[in-house]
Amino acid sequence: MVGGVFVLAACGPSAAWRSFLRHNQSYYARLSADCDKLLGKQQVLNVPDAEKLAADTNALPVEIRNLHPQSIFVKSNGIAIHIGQGLESFAVTWAPSDDGAAWRLCAYTEGDTRVVYVRANK
Repeated sequence: MVGGVFVLAACGPSAAWRSFLRHNQSYYARLSADCDKLLGKQQVLNVPDAEKLAADTNALPVEIRNLHPQSIFVKSNGIAIHIGQGLESFAVTWAPSDDGAAWRLCAYTEGDTRVVYVRANK
């Protein structure tokens, strides 16, 4: 309480998270295609069970670079992109669905998960 008035801190999702969720399916399709480009890339640093790409490289596909990622982990079966820091952070993954019938682009923040795009396997 400050001067007789309660001060409440913002406890909801970050502005970056909300902005990411406002994109259209065309954007998510482009982002997913850029994730596909990273699968199998060799510009990596070895870390246990995953490969970490340098997030500050101009070699990243444009839609991923525009997210200003903190880190990018590439495995043979998917990608995880970490965006922001601390309470403002969220993650985006591109990975096969549990049944393998499709690939899903998902966004994660504390307390919320969204599937924003699905591409069926051909």
